[in-house]
Formats: sequence, structure tokens, C-alpha cells
Amino acid sequence: MRDLLFGDLPLDNWAAMGTDVAPWNLFLQASVLMAKGDRDEAIKILHEIIGLRNLESRQYLQAYNVLREYNVPLYNDVIIFGIIAEVGMEDGWDQVAIYADHSARYINYSGSMIIWEHPDDSLNKQVDEILEIAKGMLKLMGPWNGRRPAAPGNGYARINFLTSHGLHFGQAATNDLFNDQQAAPMMYKMLEMMKTLINKNNNTVL
Repeated sequence: MRDLLFGDLPLDNWAAMGTDVAPWNLFLQASVLMAKGDRDEAIKILHEIIGLRNLESRQYLQAYNVLREYNVPLYNDVIIFGIIAEVGMEDGWDQVAIYADHSARYINYSGSMIIWEHPDDSLNKQVDEILEIAKGMLKLMGPWNGRRPAAPGNGYARINFLTSHGLHFGQAATNDLFNDQQAAPMMYKMLEMMKTLINKNNNTVL
């Protein structure tokens, strides 16, 4: 499930998961064209996906990530599509994800999870506050140029910023992030989101 949070799967993998409706069918077309060596047409389709309105944030992330994978220049401003906070524990890690489309996820270290697909607007304010904090934090760090790292180990935490121009993140010992002047507001907001999701689910992590 962790891999599905980031919107950065290989094009073939993402295309194979979908249906025959947009944008899944467009990802499939792009995948087929890439396999045939028709890179230019595939890139046009990926740009078409980015131009569609009201898609899930992870769909936009997938399109942008594939464009970067194929070294296509991006000329637009950086767009923040989501934030994922990961806290490493002895038996796994807790992950809280929020997205610009106002959906959210909580994955417990046990593997249980809560999925919020924006059935109403009750979490919008919390999500928007987190994204606003992220704008300021993003100015302090550059993009990560390598492959997405594995989840943080026991006692460490990471804040992932999912953007049109790649993954940005900050990582430190969990206690240090909760006490850091820049990171603490984000960590506490994500902790609050985790509690909200649990309460929304009648205090049960499925």
C-alpha cells in the first residue's frame, strides 16, 4: 500500500491497474505508445492528462512523474499535490497522507488502514491548513533526485512533499521533528489528521 500513496509507480504498472475510463485509458494509451517507441505521442497524452480537471491528486502526480522519468522539461510552477508523514516504529511504521483533492489515508504500523475519499467537506479545512504549511516548508529544501527511499526506520520520521516537480522530504529522529521550529507545526497537524480519521471511523482502524 505504501507505493500507492506516492503517485510515482512506473507507467506500465499504473496503467495496468485501471479501467477503460479517463484518465486510466489515457495512461494505458501512453504506455502502449511508449512500448512502440512513439515517445512524442505518449508525451502528448500525458500532457492531456495533466490538463484534465477534477482528477485525483495521485493521477496528476503519476502523469508528472512519468514526464520527469522521460526527461521532459516542466515549465510550470511547482504544485504541491500531497503530504505524507511517516513515523518508523519497532514493528513497522505509521503513515498519514493528505492530498490536494481533500482525500486522505492513514495506514497503521499493523497494516490496517483508513481511507477517506472526500465523501463530504468536513476535512477540507484541516487538509488546506496542512498544504499551506507545506508551501513555506518547501522553500527550505530542494527535490530528491534519486529513487524514493525506503520508509524511515524505528525512531525516525519523514515528511514527504509530493509535487509536480518531484519528491521533497525532510527526515530526522521523530522527537527532533516534533521539536523542530520548522517541522513541528506540520508533524502536529498530521497527528491531528490521524486522530480525526480514526474518529471518523468510529475509533476503529480497519
